[in-house]
Amino acid sequence: MLLEVKNLSVSFPGFTLHPVSFTLDRGEILALVGESGSGKTTLARAIACLSDPMAQVSGEVLLNGRELLGMREKDRKPLRMQEFALSFQTSAEWLNPSLTLAEHLREVLCRAYRGEALAKRARELMALVGLEEGDLSRYPRELSGGMVQKFLLASALALNPPLVLLDEPTGALDLASSQGITALIRDLNRKLGVTVVVITHQMSVVEEICDHVAILDGGVVVEEG
Repeated sequence: MLLEVKNLSVSFPGFTLHPVSFTLDRGEILALVGESGSGKTTLARAIACLSDPMAQVSGEVLLNGRELLGMREKDRKPLRMQEFALSFQTSAEWLNPSLTLAEHLREVLCRAYRGEALAKRARELMALVGLEEGDLSRYPRELSGGMVQKFLLASALALNPPLVLLDEPTGALDLASSQGITALIRDLNRKLGVTVVVITHQMSVVEEICDHVAILDGGVVVEEG
């Protein structure tokens, strides 16, 4: 078992995510489904220990048997990107408009790579998600929506974390781009064996790639299977 969530609850003014429990094995894909405001992103951020500082979080999140919520942030920080990674819904939360794609990757990869090994890994990541090596010199504003999502995937996978959480990876894309990203997620899941939690409101994503689904409404898991 890779991920075990036990009675995870999040409360802040105006909203409560009621206790959620589930487990995931290596290589499985879980969809958290619901309309805007249902609590799915709140749940994903809590799993990644990135909840709003004002939020009250309780329960347990065990990754490879280690409980994350109870850790001090200085002990948890080295695990982020290496043991688990979260790709945000909007590129503005992740991508600095003044940095090239190469510079973005360098900020992550420098934790495990140096020199030519770092440059090689950056090229490998671009190829892995279907981007060109030449795109490394581009800025986020020069990318299409589909390219942004591919690059966010590359960034999340940069240090080979066994768990990746993807917040609405197809939410802002047209149909063709959405289908391309959905197929890419499944392909990477099969190729790398990475466990994926996908936050989405699109049932087509669930039908095409997910092994398990949890449907949220008003902060409550109303159906799962």
